[in-house]
Amino acid sequence: MNLSDIENVVLDLLLDDYEEPRIIAKNISTFIASPITEQEVLSILGSLAESGLVQPFIYDATTQQYMKIESALAHASQNIWFLATTTGREWAANNG
Repeated sequence: MNLSDIENVVLDLLLDDYEEPRIIAKNISTFIASPITEQEVLSILGSLAESGLVQPFIYDATTQQYMKIESALAHASQNIWFLATTTGREWAANNG
């Protein structure tokens, strides 16, 4: 599997903590010194999720826990967060 430079940056941001697309877009814009939209980030995240490298979650304020959701539902959710999967962390360790 080959990832683009921007996909690698997104995956790196998700290795240690849950992140939301808005924050990812802000951080990436800083890293690459070029603006990137939240929609562009969501597209990249969707691709990484389909590859099994990241997992989408929603945050449940009542239980104060992150709950996994299906990748297909990620674009429909307003309160979406992402985290690298074990596969994603292993891929980054071996290819980063």
